[in-house]
Amino acid sequence: MVCPVTVNWAQKYQMESASFDHMFVDAQQVGGATPVRLFEFLDATMVDGPGNPLVNTGASAGWGSFSRRADSLAGLNTELRFHVDGDTTVNFQGRAVDDVSVTACQLSSADLSITKTDGVASVTPGGSTTYTITASNAGPDAVSGATVADTFPASLTGVTWTCVGAGGGTCTAAGSGNINDTSVNLPVGGSVTYTATASVSVTASGSIANTATVSSSTTDPTPVITRRRIQIPSGRDLRLVL
Repeated sequence: MVCPVTVNWAQKYQMESASFDHMFVDAQQVGGATPVRLFEFLDATMVDGPGNPLVNTGASAGWGSFSRRADSLAGLNTELRFHVDGDTTVNFQGRAVDDVSVTACQLSSADLSITKTDGVASVTPGGSTTYTITASNAGPDAVSGATVADTFPASLTGVTWTCVGAGGGTCTAAGSGNINDTSVNLPVGGSVTYTATASVSVTASGSIANTATVSSSTTDPTPVITRRRIQIPSGRDLRLVL
């Protein structure tokens, strides 16, 4: 994702010739590193191009507004450099600058997390189990349109679930089958909690793995998933291994 950095300014200038005068505007890191040239007067006769209105070099270019992009400087400590120099014999050089502004954005970041538990040590094949799945946002930015997903294994059938939010979090109120909620909103400090109930197949055996995830288009500095593995030993007990 490109974070746009837009520099806006107004200027009026008078130049005699590029042979004598040099005028430019640079956006750069403080100290001069990685400059981005936004405007430059180079031509002995100005042409009708970006930043160069069609006037004679010996005449004043009237006030004009300029807008240029410097996206490569996003997130850096930057400065603007308005430069004019010329030969000592030149009488025409000069410029005035006004209405300078810089608009930029900060890429959002949100530390999303998810937990999942059934709250018991074991269940019996042919019985039922209830999962509590909680997705939360530790910030620093709010998240809209996050996705909470959980694909239940074939050994868990008849799944139904409900969801409630806390701290401003919102989610789909209820559903059945796999969870694939794409309209989750998580403000900073907010959470959503799903309660999913499923029947355990009477033929369940071996190990049942079940994973829940939370994701969004917002950058997450510490992405996580949560996984629960259910081990079914010989006999009638189904044991949850954390």
